Amino acid sequence: MNEISDGEEGKHSKRRSVSINITEEALRIGKLPPEQVARNIAQNKYQSNGALRSNSTGVISPRVMEIVDISCKIKHSFNETGEPPMTNTEFYRAGKMLGRGAFGKVNLGMQKLTRKLIAIKSIN
Repeated sequence: MNEISDGEEGKHSKRRSVSINITEEALRIGKLPPEQVARNIAQNKYQSNGALRSNSTGVISPRVMEIVDISCKIKHSFNETGEPPMTNTEFYRAGKMLGRGAFGKVNLGMQKLTRKLIAIKSIN
């Protein structure tokens, strides 16, 4: 329990701060970590729409659909040309703006396949 002062002398209010581990909470409700999704893709457990082959309910997570879609594009590129695809904007999701300069701005971004946070610089 954390003790928090409200600024006035002699007055302390005790509030409980509750913290949760987002990863543990996500796993508890059935979300898969990216590593497990990658294993499932390698074992060909997903249909082309992102649904698990053994999943009869048809409920598909948008996150898993993104990962399956991008990995299919990468696999297709390797099968066609033997090389990885050119990186473009559909591999990333742009978030809030971090800063602005004379020549452009920088946004927080996420690489959709690995779920890693990155900085995206756009130039005017």
